[in-house]
Amino acid sequence: MEPLLKSIVKRKENSQWLSAHYSKLAERYEGEWVAVYDGSVVAHSKKLARMSKELKAKYKQAYGEIAFEFVTKKPIELIL
Repeated sequence: MEPLLKSIVKRKENSQWLSAHYSKLAERYEGEWVAVYDGSVVAHSKKLARMSKELKAKYKQAYGEIAFEFVTKKPIELIL
């Protein structure tokens, strides 16, 4: 169970980093999906499926630790 907990903690850390740097990322990667691992952008793309496939191949063991988010300068409205 320890590896799973470590993976969850790492993903949370990557998500927090992404959130903390969101406005800067939106300036650079407007309208793209951004993937963050260990406090660094490791990939970005307009196509999530392709980026995800490439990251699964490159980060086989650590894929679950990567945070993904679509970044945009415009607020996204969600209807729940």
